[in-house]
Amino acid sequence: VVAASPLGAARVLEAAAVPQALGLQQPLWAVAASHPLVAVGAGAEAGLFRTVDGGRTWAAVPGTSGVRFSDVHRVQGHRVVAVGDGLLWSSDDAGRRWARAVPPASCQARWVRFAGAAGVVACADGTSLRSGDGGDSWAVGPRLPAALGPVAWLDAARGLAPRLDGRGAALTVDGGASWALIEGPALVDVQRGGAGWTGVSGAGHLWTAGPTGAGWARVESGPLGPTVAHRWTADGALVRLAPGGLWRHRAGVAERLAETPDAHGVA
Repeated sequence: VVAASPLGAARVLEAAAVPQALGLQQPLWAVAASHPLVAVGAGAEAGLFRTVDGGRTWAAVPGTSGVRFSDVHRVQGHRVVAVGDGLLWSSDDAGRRWARAVPPASCQARWVRFAGAAGVVACADGTSLRSGDGGDSWAVGPRLPAALGPVAWLDAARGLAPRLDGRGAALTVDGGASWALIEGPALVDVQRGGAGWTGVSGAGHLWTAGPTGAGWARVESGPLGPTVAHRWTADGALVRLAPGGLWRHRAGVAERLAETPDAHGVA
């Protein structure tokens, strides 16, 4: 099921693994929303899918049947980028029409993230690709210092990505041109939080760090529970995706928003 929930001024689109009721025949690995009602999803088996009603119904994007994508991400406005094994696609109209960039090197893309027009793709072999024009063109970036999860950006230069080996994170201060390892807690997800970052562990402990990504401090409110990902709304609430449920935490009160069996992520 893919559900849309308005949370104050923010939106949450959640991709889960029982999509048949929405006209899909497969789950979605990733969802990128460019409008409260408009989003593009990458099918777990293949293809791109588009919704214009907040996830109630989905339609296959023509020309993407059988094409396997690993991630899709909103750049800015209605521009989105989708990546896969040797695939670097971009759309300026929220996924209706797509252009294909020529990869500068072999790359089995794991994820893509943008801060404005600056973007980074992480490749399965530990290399990376970089773009400075919103995904129209790409150049070979540095080898990543470890296997990393998706980067969270403070601005176009400074980003932080959790290490998949559970030993902290990696920091870039030059838009992904170089990376430095930062020792810290085992985090499953990192997001921008105020002037720095917040991270969550698999058990649901919430951590905070400043803009250097060092000196992580655990928020002493007890674990939130098993966690897959987290986001902050415009009014300061914490939205947490857990195995089986989407939760909102505000002022010490937890509210379950939806059941989300086998959910992959939240955007």
